[in-house]
Amino acid sequence: MTQRPTIAVVHPYWTFWEHTAGPTFRADRLALARYVAAQNDDRFEPTLVADVASIEDGVALGGRLREQPPDALLVLMSMAVPPAYLTAALDQLPRLPLVIWAIHETGLVGGDFDHGGITTQGATVGAPMLTNVLSRQGRPFELVLGRVDDCLLY
Repeated sequence: MTQRPTIAVVHPYWTFWEHTAGPTFRADRLALARYVAAQNDDRFEPTLVADVASIEDGVALGGRLREQPPDALLVLMSMAVPPAYLTAALDQLPRLPLVIWAIHETGLVGGDFDHGGITTQGATVGAPMLTNVLSRQGRPFELVLGRVDDCLLY
């Protein structure tokens, strides 16, 4: 029997947006990360599902991942977040394979799309913020762009 690869699933988060996205926003983002891990658990073994909401969180995450390194790190970008939060972890793991998923939960937006919608569905802002820094650092990564139910890792 072939062993499934191990993957840590991380969602970068920025408390700055809570005033527009509501009090459950952080829990909702973490639930999204858990959903992605659960929907793919027949393909990989999720070793960790976490969010990173500060540089200190990133440093701590890097330490956890160094202690029990997964085969890869899946980063779910659904919002704008300072790249330094995640790079604080990645700097400790220069060879860890990295997949960035600019993840959307909806399709086309309607006329009622407001500031809260931009905040909660900001993958096309957050992913370039992170990938720009990674590219300038020469850090290899794979990039996935798509809705959560269209792009489950097959």
